[in-house]
Amino acid sequence: MKVQKKLLLIVLVSLVALSSIPRSIQGVDLHADSAASLVEGANEEYLVVFRYDRISNDRVVEEQIRARLCKRTPTEFQTIDVNDLVVTSKDFEFSDREYSINQTELVYLDGIAYLLLAVEEIASTNLVFFIMTSEDNGLTWSNYRFLTNTSTIFTNFNWFDAVKTQNQVFIAYSFRLTSSINRTMRFFVEKFPLLSPSTIEQTSVHYGDDFELFNYDNVVYLVSTDPTGLEPFSQVRLTTVSSNGMLFSGVTALMGAPENRAAYFNPSVTYWENGFFVAAHDRRLDVYDVVQNISFEEYYLWGAKVEDFGPDGDLATEPTVTSIVVVKEDTDGYYRMDPSVTVYLGEIFIAYTVGEGRRFGGGWPEIGFSFSKDGKTWTNDYLGTFSLFLNPGIYFAIATVGLFVLAMPCLYFYNKFRKGK
Repeated sequence: MKVQKKLLLIVLVSLVALSSIPRSIQGVDLHADSAASLVEGANEEYLVVFRYDRISNDRVVEEQIRARLCKRTPTEFQTIDVNDLVVTSKDFEFSDREYSINQTELVYLDGIAYLLLAVEEIASTNLVFFIMTSEDNGLTWSNYRFLTNTSTIFTNFNWFDAVKTQNQVFIAYSFRLTSSINRTMRFFVEKFPLLSPSTIEQTSVHYGDDFELFNYDNVVYLVSTDPTGLEPFSQVRLTTVSSNGMLFSGVTALMGAPENRAAYFNPSVTYWENGFFVAAHDRRLDVYDVVQNISFEEYYLWGAKVEDFGPDGDLATEPTVTSIVVVKEDTDGYYRMDPSVTVYLGEIFIAYTVGEGRRFGGGWPEIGFSFSKDGKTWTNDYLGTFSLFLNPGIYFAIATVGLFVLAMPCLYFYNKFRKGK
């Protein structure tokens, strides 16, 4: 009887203890990373800025813009999240007004990182631009600096990008004028510490709703989903922009999307092996079960190499476009989208959003990285040029083995000596 009373008391105490535990700890804190912007920084280091969302109990409880330094170590090129830095929250206050960040772009000029912020001013609902700067490869950032206000209603804003042009930062943004008419505005910003923007002017050409600007040899190139055709759009264009940003100039290269299932292809471009490498995404049918007719549509990455492309526009022949597989040739149940591409030691270095696709029930995205030397074989773990003589770990291993080699004979003779006494 005493045992039964003790057992009942233990059960009651356990129930009280369990019921007192807050329900919130039963939830799982997750994170989602997306919208990477990857650029080459100073001292052979690279900087990626991305959006970070903290999710608790299946809802976003915190939204931030974060930066990650990608750098070479003695044994690898480090891309994992070792010390991600919080740059800013998505929502912030400035001069007693509330703003919400929609898109960010990163530019390096003379060793300074310029982070451009396209934000919505909550009170007026206008599109406003801010800028933050870093002089130490993204380790510390300045406070918000107001750049310019626009007359564009934020709900009409489509896209923006920025690029360095000698001593200036060139910024352009696109927006909807009407349901069927889109326009592009552009302005320049004097380099740090002035940060004085020029007058915003409307260009004579529409850059597109997902464009990227790229500077090579003091010529600005533009890549975007080609908006000149009828929807759905089917190709990506690569062209050059005039020095004042008002017109297109020179040659235009067109790259047809492999599947043509995505509304926009979000292309990114870099210069690689005497030509231009363009990475973009599309949607592909992922057949899971042929017998039961089960299939999913997932985003995947594709690419193209553009050669014989000149900024002067006097080439006798059209540019040569070669199709390139990016990261994966076949579907594997994961989605990969929104690429940002550059070059590291002559190899393609690409950041993108990756996550479990609908075949696996869906999942929160993260930032993935891949390298390729020839555009055919891709790896997520780039080791770089490995040298035994430059690796501190090798010397540590040799020293450890050497200590054992010396210590073991000494210990043996010492024990023999003690036994002999």
